[in-house]
Amino acid sequence: GLTTRQRDEILLGIAGSLTILVSAPWLVRKGLNIPLALQGESLKALYLIAAAFPLVITQAGFRGVLEGLQRFDIVNSVNVAFGIFSFAGSLVVLQFSTHLGILAAVVIIGRLICWAVSLGFCFRLIPTLRYWKAPEPLLARRLLAFGGWMTVTNLVGPLMVYLDRFLIGAWLSMASVAYYTTPYDVVTRLWIIPSALVSALFPVFSATHTLGSSSSMRLFSLSVKYVYITLFPLTLLIATFAQEGLAFWLDDIFAAQSTRVLQWLAAGVLLNSLAQVPFSLIQGAGRPDLTAKLHLLELPLYLFCVSLLIRNLGIEGAAIAWTIRVSIDTIVLFLLAWRSFLRKSVVNLSFIFAVLASLTGLLIVSLLPNVVVKIWVYVLTLPLFVLGSYRFLLTRDERMNLKGRLDEVRRRMGKKHARSG
Repeated sequence: GLTTRQRDEILLGIAGSLTILVSAPWLVRKGLNIPLALQGESLKALYLIAAAFPLVITQAGFRGVLEGLQRFDIVNSVNVAFGIFSFAGSLVVLQFSTHLGILAAVVIIGRLICWAVSLGFCFRLIPTLRYWKAPEPLLARRLLAFGGWMTVTNLVGPLMVYLDRFLIGAWLSMASVAYYTTPYDVVTRLWIIPSALVSALFPVFSATHTLGSSSSMRLFSLSVKYVYITLFPLTLLIATFAQEGLAFWLDDIFAAQSTRVLQWLAAGVLLNSLAQVPFSLIQGAGRPDLTAKLHLLELPLYLFCVSLLIRNLGIEGAAIAWTIRVSIDTIVLFLLAWRSFLRKSVVNLSFIFAVLASLTGLLIVSLLPNVVVKIWVYVLTLPLFVLGSYRFLLTRDERMNLKGRLDEVRRRMGKKHARSG
């Protein structure tokens, strides 16, 4: 039947809607530096967001049900369809209107469709969800304890994500928010890679989180390495050609404002992507209280840091503060995973050295003078990174396994070429 956690999500969504409804006039007129001409449509957009808030909250519960059933095909299909609808719908609407309320309505319609489709699949896969059933008292208490700490994480985490934007809007200008959020939205698209992996890891860690189990350690180690090997070339590409990419996509003025922001955030995204693996292990092992307490400790420190740096360095200061926060978060999460569940180091000195060298490399490429030098540095660095990762990061068994998979791919391609010829 309708689970306790799902009912909690509904109540949380209603509370969130009421909070947005009550605070929207203050945010528009005083909290943010929104120009007077845009306040009317901004207020309407916030009201629409408030109405859709319960959909967003409960959608997370439906996704958890599907992931628990190992139906990642459905989860990914729904997410991809929603992303395409949001971008394509907004582009179509922009041909006729730039009203913020209309754009928000398009995104909300997509969210509603996504919500309905996810609910339909949940009913189809678990027909008993259609009927009300009172939860067992013992199970209800366990769900409330588990869900309560996860709720803290899900509230404090997004608060720290969006806190810098509110402070930039309040202390600088809404134009500065655009200069900050555009590179942020670009580089955080890389989270698709670790998020897809973590979605599959969570139920596996839930089943194999026995203290120090070999399967958990092997899976943890391999996941961290693959996330790093996959993401570093992409973050290096973004950091190296940040100025040229922003100038080509937008203009030189925008690039001058946002290049440093994009480069700082690229380093932060790399570290945060690595942190998603220990985060998944801790959550899957049934200890969301550890991550929740960590976020509660981080919040006041981050508020102080981001406030100080925004006032002194502007939007680049916000990016620096965000990167510092996720760096500390990454270190602590790895320590928690190691001390609480693994009890054996699965991240060796070679990996730590590689990450530090990567961060140094991101700093160096941000100082390169012209595009020709950048191209040469990137072209020379990439093969060295691939060879170094293969030789020093992967174990002998992992190298043999990778070699076997590559040989299998080559055989299949050879057979396909022979048939086509």
